[in-house]
Amino acid sequence: MDRSLQIEIPIGDLIPHTGPSILLERVIDIWDDGILCATRVSAGQRFVQENGVGASICIEWMAQAIAAFSGYQRLQRAEDIVPGFLISCRRLELQMPWLEIDTEVEVTATTVRDGGTSLASFECTVATQGLRVATAVLNVYQGKLKGVGE
Repeated sequence: MDRSLQIEIPIGDLIPHTGPSILLERVIDIWDDGILCATRVSAGQRFVQENGVGASICIEWMAQAIAAFSGYQRLQRAEDIVPGFLISCRRLELQMPWLEIDTEVEVTATTVRDGGTSLASFECTVATQGLRVATAVLNVYQGKLKGVGE
């Protein structure tokens, strides 16, 4: 894995989400077949309760990392950022049920299969302080559906 490209692009410029729907805070690194993003569980964020957030939020963090990866690729080709769609989540493993307030997490999404179509698979990991919190393979549709986003 060649991680030669470190970037400073606001995540909101890469995904079609706005405001509180953006759950990741920043992109740390992008390489040919993947992305590394980060966020912190903070009071007042969407889905965060008094003491933290359920680990199932990791699926959305993974999906947003994939969206940021796709958005970056589209920007490089001078294409519009379009919504993607989560088709399925396979082999989800959650190592803990809950993430406490102030937990810093890193989200990695690496392409497993991209046959040149709008369908792709990504192996994803969420970790905190070097410990794996969640892993999964997400299958996504990254194209534009007729009537969506028009």
